Amino acid sequence: MSSPITLLKTGIKAPDFRGLDQDGRTFGLKDYAGRKLVLYFYPKDDTPGCTAEACSLRDEHAVLRKLGYEVVGVSADEVKKHKKFATKYDLPFRLLADPERTTIEAYGVWGRKKFMGREFDGIIRTTFIINEKGVIERIISAVRTADHAQQVMSGDPPPVKQVVALGSRSGRPAAKAAQRESKKVAATGAAKAKKPTAPSSKKTVAGPSIGKTKPGQSARKVRA
Repeated sequence: MSSPITLLKTGIKAPDFRGLDQDGRTFGLKDYAGRKLVLYFYPKDDTPGCTAEACSLRDEHAVLRKLGYEVVGVSADEVKKHKKFATKYDLPFRLLADPERTTIEAYGVWGRKKFMGREFDGIIRTTFIINEKGVIERIISAVRTADHAQQVMSGDPPPVKQVVALGSRSGRPAAKAAQRESKKVAATGAAKAKKPTAPSSKKTVAGPSIGKTKPGQSARKVRA
């Protein structure tokens, strides 16, 4: 018989958990205070769907970290099996070993399942997005294993940076500021083009003709 499922919902405190990771180190939910956590529950190590899901989160792990997420996987596998799985696929995040199903049942993901016409009790693949205050922000029950990382990030797209012109207090885009500057420069250029050139300060004085000098001879004033 399956254990009764605890129905969790968004907006409530996530159940606390504590256990061993693949390296035999003790850790828990409190270790992620102040950070967002992707807590994903999966049926079994090194099975096709679970491997695809883990590898998707592995491949986008650096991006998830930049968005402020930590990742923890949970299954009923023992520590040794977690270690083998994490080493085989070079997983950069922790896997919680929960053979007693303490955390699994606290999150309500143990229940009746159907697979290839057969019914049995097991872990229902589910992901919980827990915010910095330990509150459940999202619950993903229809998990897409092959692109689960994108599924997680789709609810928290990276902010689009707006390019603003330097010195602009209004926050208008730089493109508009550049257009205004271009018009200003064009107007200034036109004004300069219309401005008359200053006359030469040298005056031509009429006087008696002066004969041409030969090379090497200094010019002399010729009397009329």
